[in-house]
Parts: sequence; C-alpha cells; structure tokens
Amino acid sequence: MGQIAQLSNPANKPVPSVSVVRRSGTAPESIQPERQSLGPRQRQIRLKPEQIAELCELYRTGSSLVQLSGLFNVHRHTVTAHLKRNGIERRVNKRQLTDEQVEAARAMYTAWHSLAEIGNHFKVDGSTIAQEFRRVGVPIRPQGANYNRRKLG
Repeated sequence: MGQIAQLSNPANKPVPSVSVVRRSGTAPESIQPERQSLGPRQRQIRLKPEQIAELCELYRTGSSLVQLSGLFNVHRHTVTAHLKRNGIERRVNKRQLTDEQVEAARAMYTAWHSLAEIGNHFKVDGSTIAQEFRRVGVPIRPQGANYNRRKLG
C-alpha cells in the first residue's frame, strides 16, 4: 500500500465501497435541500430597439435617469448602460441653487436655522445646502447644534 493510503487508513482496514445508483436526474427527496423562499424572482425586462431609441431621445430632451427608469420600469443603472452603449454622455448635475440663494441660505444659517430648515425653505435636501456651503467655504456646524447655540448664544 502507498504512503498516502497509509495516512488515510493507518490501521489498514478494508474500506467499504459505496455505490449510489440514481434512476432519475434528481436526488432522492430525503437528501434534497429545502429551497428557502427568497420571494419572487426578479423579472428581466429587455427593452426593444424602439424603446431604447425613445429612452435616448427623452434623455437628450431633458428627462432624468430616475424619470426614465420609472417610465421604462428598469433600474437607473440600466438606463445609464443604454445611454453609454448609444454614445450619449451623461449630463453633469446642475446646481440647484443660484449664488444669491446660497448667500440667503448663509444668512439663515448664521441666524441658527438648521440645514434641514434651510433646505425646506429652498425646496431642496439639507445635504444639498451643506454641499453648497462646502463649495463656498461656509463651515458646517457639528450635529447637535443646540450645544453650540447655548455656548455661543
């Protein structure tokens, strides 16, 4: 007996052979793992060439990725992939506030309004206000500004 066989069977006992005969292509029910229900499977939606052309045209005329993904019932990454395949460059996100609005927001912020309050005033998210402030160099207060208000006010 070879060295490997001795290591796997050091007592040199005869190893019983096991043969499994399958009559069908599936394992017996006793050994089949239970399939856990993960919910409904994702439906793959393939856009027709006419739909892709329409998607591209709508993007060129100003529709957003989110609008197009909802309209065609596909993920926004799918929309981006179709645009890329058709040689259409993505639009750069345009600023949502003008310089005058940023100055007005700065005045509100120095009057101790929160980013969320300022965002609601200008109909944008508070993170957009913070992004604009970072762009123009306005320091952002740490969260829990009530501490700062008591300390400074």
